[in-house]
Amino acid sequence: MAIRTRMLGHLMIVDRDLGSKVEEALGMKGEAAALTPVRQPSDMAPSPALSMIKKAPATLKTRKIAVLVSDGVDAALIARLRQAVEKEGAELAVVAPKIGGVRTRDGSRLAADHALSAGPSIFFDAVALCLSPEGAQRLATEAGAIDWLRDAFGHLKIIGFTTDAAPLFAAAGIDTKADDGVVALSDGKSVDAFIAAAKKQRIWAREPKLRTPE
Repeated sequence: MAIRTRMLGHLMIVDRDLGSKVEEALGMKGEAAALTPVRQPSDMAPSPALSMIKKAPATLKTRKIAVLVSDGVDAALIARLRQAVEKEGAELAVVAPKIGGVRTRDGSRLAADHALSAGPSIFFDAVALCLSPEGAQRLATEAGAIDWLRDAFGHLKIIGFTTDAAPLFAAAGIDTKADDGVVALSDGKSVDAFIAAAKKQRIWAREPKLRTPE
């Protein structure tokens, strides 16, 4: 407790607004230690050179993208997605309800790289949900699938989705129009939009809506 109150006291000196938010997040409102700095702090203009977010290149190179699939998935859309991801120097991993993979709309088998239970969305840099209507309805009743989507959204990741995935979004309590990091997929042009969004890595503007009271 002494360490927490002392660190809160330091934060109050650095930035009182930040210190107050951390106090509230810790449930320690008004408990920051009253500290006297050796010298009074002076504000300086923000330096873009010190910003990890602003300096981060917009790229998918070496990244790993997951696509959650179900029986009845559109094989052509998966092929377009894979081609676009690999063109950027990234890798596409197929996550299926079972490790045996799924049957696509045309009856062919799509192999899985991960079973849903062994491939949580936290493993990946961005995710897509390419589901059939029946597959989405089934996954909307599975806690593992709901958590898969919620974790991706909560970690501010880019999420692509087919319109048939709507039941899973509803079960997870996530609006498909939540922000520009949730991208509808249907054709080559929308796949390009997903790739462009995924290069941003994270949607930082989403975080205050998830964790900080307005």
